[in-house]
Amino acid sequence: MTLTELPRRITIGDTVTWDESLTDYPASASWVLSYSFTSAADNFASGHAAVVDDHRITITTTDLEVGRYDYAKKVTDGASVFTLERGVIHIDPDLSADQSGVDRREYARIALDNIEAVLAGKASRDQSSYSLNGRALSRYSPSELNEWRAQLRAEVRDLDAKARIAGGGKSHANVRMRFPSAIN
Repeated sequence: MTLTELPRRITIGDTVTWDESLTDYPASASWVLSYSFTSAADNFASGHAAVVDDHRITITTTDLEVGRYDYAKKVTDGASVFTLERGVIHIDPDLSADQSGVDRREYARIALDNIEAVLAGKASRDQSSYSLNGRALSRYSPSELNEWRAQLRAEVRDLDAKARIAGGGKSHANVRMRFPSAIN
C-alpha cells in the first residue's frame, strides 16, 4: 500500500513510508521535511530522503510505546524553519506479539458484557463476582443491572463511534435542522 500522508494510527513494528510533494519547499532546493513525535513516555523523529522535488518520509516503530503522540511537521533549509502542521496520532500494539489471555476491551465494554451475562443467567463465576462501585454484580437487583446496562450501552456506542471516525468512517449520527420560513 502506498501512503500519501501520515496515517493517524500506526501499529508497533510497522515501517511506514510515504512521499510528500511540497511545491513551496522542494527537496531539490535543499528543503528537508521532518516529523517530530512526543508522548508522556517517549519521543522519536521521522527519517527523510530527497526524491527529486519530493520528500520521502520513513517512520520505524519497533521500539515505541503504545499510546497517543503529538506531532509537528516542519521544513528547514538550514537557515529557516517552518512548522506546517501539528496533530495527534496513535501508536497501537502489535497484536501478533500478544501472549494468550490479553483482554484489550475498554472498561465499559467489559462491564456491559458481564452485566448482560448475569441478566441472561449465563454468567461465569468471574462475571458474577465482577464489581461495580465495590459491589459484586450478583448482589444487584435486575432493575439496577438494567440501569447500569443502559448507561454502559451508551458509553460503548460512543466508543464505537469514536473508533469508527478515527478509522476514517462515518459517525452515523443524525443531524436535524429546521429552517425558518421565509414567507411572512
